[in-house]
Formats: sequence, structure tokens, C-alpha cells
Amino acid sequence: MGVRSVKGAVRSRPILYKRGLFQGDALSPLLFCLAILPLSHALKRLNGYRIRRSTVKGSITHMLYMDDLKLYAESPAALTAALSVVDRVASAVGIKLGLK
Repeated sequence: MGVRSVKGAVRSRPILYKRGLFQGDALSPLLFCLAILPLSHALKRLNGYRIRRSTVKGSITHMLYMDDLKLYAESPAALTAALSVVDRVASAVGIKLGLK
């Protein structure tokens, strides 16, 4: 599938990335967001940390800011499960993360 335009569908040639992408590359932020999306969806399925304030109700599983991922969990066991999800999904999409 390509991008639709007034001239019809336009498709680029395949783009091959062998060893990452330079930070200054124009595609870097877009590709990072596309690569991190499956991770965000997988983490949303977890229970997360329940927020118990009078003005805010619900739970939070994670926060992403630029290249920083914060995980939130109710217990050490839940945090270990979240780290397992991060490791599994990141490996599946080809992202190498420093989990320590």
C-alpha cells in the first residue's frame, strides 16, 4: 500500500536499515514512534499503578518521554512482569533497550 495523492497511489522503494539510524536524520523521530507503538499497546494491557486521588481516578502503566520509558506497577512482581513485556516486545520489533 502506498500514500494516496491527487495523482494516485505513490509507493517508495523499500528502505533498508542495517544498523540503526542517525539521530539527526529526519526520519528518526517518526521511526522511533512507530517502533515504540507496539510496546506502548502491550503495556496498556497490564493493570498498572492505581491512582487514588479525589480528582484523578484510574491507573497508569507507563510514560514515554523522548527516549525515556518509566514503568508504574502496584508491586515488585507486577514490575517484573512489566519488564518482561518490555523485553519481549522490544526484542520482537528489533529495539535494544537498557533494562537495568
